[in-house]
Amino acid sequence: MISLLVTLIVLISLCILLVGLVSGFIVAKFYPPAPRLHPEMYNPDGSIRPDILHAVTFDGDYDYTDEDDQEETSDT
Repeated sequence: MISLLVTLIVLISLCILLVGLVSGFIVAKFYPPAPRLHPEMYNPDGSIRPDILHAVTFDGDYDYTDEDDQEETSDT
């Protein structure tokens, strides 16, 4: 009797977990999270202020080694 109870509890728990995972995945697909911006990025009307916002992008091909480090290692 106790083994039947444990089996039912485990099966019900797995079913609840499966339903939660599937429903969470479906909700995440249909309702993506809205971007959260800082309040100072909005004007008094609630619109985004593009005139004061800046974007910075970095190229991936920059060499970060210093010339001084290369000279010191080449002397030894």
